[in-house]
Amino acid sequence: MAKRELTAEQRSALETIFEKARAAEKIIENYDQERVDRMCRCVAWAAGNPRDFDRICKMGVEESGAGDWSGRFGKRHKIMGVLRDALRQKSVGPIEVLPEKGLVRYGKPAGVIASLIPMTNPELTPIVTAIYALKARDVVVFSPHPRTKKTTFEVVEKMRQGLRSIGEPEDFLQCISEVN
Repeated sequence: MAKRELTAEQRSALETIFEKARAAEKIIENYDQERVDRMCRCVAWAAGNPRDFDRICKMGVEESGAGDWSGRFGKRHKIMGVLRDALRQKSVGPIEVLPEKGLVRYGKPAGVIASLIPMTNPELTPIVTAIYALKARDVVVFSPHPRTKKTTFEVVEKMRQGLRSIGEPEDFLQCISEVN
């Protein structure tokens, strides 16, 4: 298999995205639990509400040429399940205290997360990844599959709109535009 090199333009675009992501990381790392949970709810609803998720599922089937609408739309319940499970967990400050061992575990962000989005699941994977990443106070750069980049862009843009609507920086979630 031939090795592909990034063009200067692609390299510059990636550097810009990751500069924004690192700047966003410095902002989110100081958020409290309430603010983190609010963002999780917001992105889940922004992209996972029935009307938009229906349209996004149709877009994913048309763009990929794989799967069917009903199977994809049925995955919407997973968004709500993941959100429910995430909201039950503490992720900021002391998250576990083990007095018998004298240990305290603290929630700490990992940093910038790179997420490859499969062609078979461009509707659900970005939303679930965003919920878990934001819950951990991490930022995400999504890299869509070339066959479903429009669907992935749409999902990420919906989540970014949701973040903007509650006054949060949209650069917590970004998507690479040039994929290969």
